[in-house]
Amino acid sequence: MDTQDFSHDEWRDMLDEFRLLVVRAGFSDWDAAMALALDDFEGMDGRRVAVDIGGEAVVFDGLPVERLRIYTRQFMTFLKSGARWSLDENRERLARLLRTENDTPVEGVFVSFDDQRAPIDARAGDITAMVDQVSRFLSEIYGEDTGFWDDEPDAPEGR
Repeated sequence: MDTQDFSHDEWRDMLDEFRLLVVRAGFSDWDAAMALALDDFEGMDGRRVAVDIGGEAVVFDGLPVERLRIYTRQFMTFLKSGARWSLDENRERLARLLRTENDTPVEGVFVSFDDQRAPIDARAGDITAMVDQVSRFLSEIYGEDTGFWDDEPDAPEGR
């Protein structure tokens, strides 16, 4: 899809749709925090602001396409922390650091919310697939043709 001719309204609509997908995937707290952060990027007087995102200096002027790109890159970074390969690396580090009373490595890590206990990697498989899709989407919104839209049954027609 050629994204070069998108209007500001189309980019804004795409950001809104992507945010809705993020919320539906169960990341509403992350979305709310990122929305606030994006609002903070804009200067008090509306001028362009240079921000450091993941070690990269980005000039943010509030354009919807830039908001979508920053939001998407940050979401992918967030997702990678919960991907299977990242969790496995962290589990190995944890096993080297933590030992039980019997001097065996601690391997199981659980997260407890509202008196419900779940393994920390319960969604790792889903997240790895999400990272792949978000990466392709990000490439598309930077102008690369990855065929992202062709794979989707709900792809917008005419684009």
